[in-house]
Amino acid sequence: MARSTGVPMRWFKIPISKGVIKLISHLRLYDKSEVAAQRQKIILFYEHFGEKATKQAFGVDRKLIYVWKKRIKERKGIQGLVPNSTKPKSVRYPRTDPKIVEYIRTKREFVLKNEQIQTQAST
Repeated sequence: MARSTGVPMRWFKIPISKGVIKLISHLRLYDKSEVAAQRQKIILFYEHFGEKATKQAFGVDRKLIYVWKKRIKERKGIQGLVPNSTKPKSVRYPRTDPKIVEYIRTKREFVLKNEQIQTQAST
């Protein structure tokens, strides 16, 4: 399969621009304490106005509110409302034999060189 740029994929880098930096900054809009405070407000709203109003106002179901209340009891306080880390507990690493990786790399470089020679000959 021919590439339009003629550059192997491993040499591509993500250009850092203002748009990328803005995107990264918006990934975490709120501090963890702000999230916990918002969850506490939702729980108080639920206790005062009930399930239906809470679902309409915040889109939070009764089940999730009970999960939050349980976490408050287990962790003894508002710290139970702080979001848990979403980082995986274990990460899989590739187990490919280095000889296979080197073989594939040489084949790709060979194909790339042939493509470059063909494009130079056609121009």
